[in-house]
Amino acid sequence: MPTIVRKCIAWNEARYDQVYDRELACKLLIEETLELFATENPIEKLDAIGDIIFVAIGVYWKLGLSIEQIEDLFATSDELLKTIDMEKIYVNCDQVQSYLFDILPEDIDGAYPGIALATYCSFLVALGALHGMGMQSCFYDVVMAICDSNDTKEVKGKTDPTIKANINKGSSFVPPTERLEEIYEAHHA
Repeated sequence: MPTIVRKCIAWNEARYDQVYDRELACKLLIEETLELFATENPIEKLDAIGDIIFVAIGVYWKLGLSIEQIEDLFATSDELLKTIDMEKIYVNCDQVQSYLFDILPEDIDGAYPGIALATYCSFLVALGALHGMGMQSCFYDVVMAICDSNDTKEVKGKTDPTIKANINKGSSFVPPTERLEEIYEAHHA
């Protein structure tokens, strides 16, 4: 079974050339993070959390990180769940993320530390939110539900790297809602 990193990268490879666009990366990360903070619905929160991770993996791939490097980030992040106060990060992460985006306007195509740091901050936001829901043990199930749902979107060839792929999801799209509800219910049973 492919890892979430490999599934995310395969999805991106089918729709994009490996070209980094800072503006699209920031737009997608901010959009998904705002969706997380805009809802109190736990299923919508899980959806936003999974989307943040999915987008972050895509940004890392477009920046040129290898599958192994991205998987290493996840191994580190899994360890972070055991050692960092994710509640505190979750409460303060929107300020940290805003600050990171404010200080990175000179980040240019391929610039590694700026957007990668902002992407990692978004990743921590997602982990913090999952921890705040008491569902950190469901991390991979949540992200895999998003991966599986995204895999049902139509592939129409390569998309311009400055445009969000699959704005029109197609008739084959299966939303992740039902699977996320199952994960939520199983965790709270």
